Amino acid sequence: MVLLACIALGCGKIIGIAPVTHQDAASQDSAPADTAVEDVAPPPPEEPSSECDPPSDAGVTSGPYADVVRSDAPLAYWRFEEPKGALSIPNEMDSTAFAAMVTNLGGTITLGEPSAFPGFGSAARVDGDSFFNAGKVFNFGKGSYTIEVWFRATKVGVEEYRWPIVHELAAPRRGYNVHFTSEAIRAERWFDDKAGGNAVGPPPKADGTGTFPWIFLVARYDAGKQISSLFVDGLQTSESETIPDVSNTGLFRIGEKLDGWVDEVAVWDSVLPCHRIKAHFAAAK
Repeated sequence: MVLLACIALGCGKIIGIAPVTHQDAASQDSAPADTAVEDVAPPPPEEPSSECDPPSDAGVTSGPYADVVRSDAPLAYWRFEEPKGALSIPNEMDSTAFAAMVTNLGGTITLGEPSAFPGFGSAARVDGDSFFNAGKVFNFGKGSYTIEVWFRATKVGVEEYRWPIVHELAAPRRGYNVHFTSEAIRAERWFDDKAGGNAVGPPPKADGTGTFPWIFLVARYDAGKQISSLFVDGLQTSESETIPDVSNTGLFRIGEKLDGWVDEVAVWDSVLPCHRIKAHFAAAK
């Protein structure tokens, strides 16, 4: 039985909560479970609010994309610039931290792939049976965070859950993720098999040739307000009140079950202002 989150939480714009069916992932037992969600149309992008109006000290707003991102001092920044044959991707902000490549069931990862824009350099190709594992990091618990990622899919299905970003532990399910199907993109938060309010955005759409575009995705949680929000290509698509705790001992993974490309992943332990998210997207152009 599908319940609306606002019944459970008394708030939230668009979200369905469904029973959890755990799956044993080929990669590890901490992989999230695919869950059915209510078939609702995602909301249209909201009009920019005052939060999105850059102040006079807005920070670096032009120049190379990587410089604009670095100016906001992320905890981690993976650019996927390594050549083919590399075995891991270094975190630019911490030379001792790496995202290791994981392949299962004959899966492959290909580095040195074309990215969204020439200024990005290269991207990484994952095939649904491969992903990047950064280890037991970024367990934000009750804290704020912002996570951004560029991704491009090769296919999108109704019940084919793809995770550009996931940090979860199964049984009981705890953590956070950003996933997409052909119905919507969702930023989820879980604790003891219960989902809080999910922020929702429009799903990837193919063009006339069947090619899916690169998408700039940002998931943000404000601990002070207990609000989860989602941004797609620089625009906030929705926000929702959500559960206050996602503590877990799972692994931070990039591109799990995604058949496509990932690039330019950055993580903050704070709420990145809306005008900075817009600045990052603008710098990519």
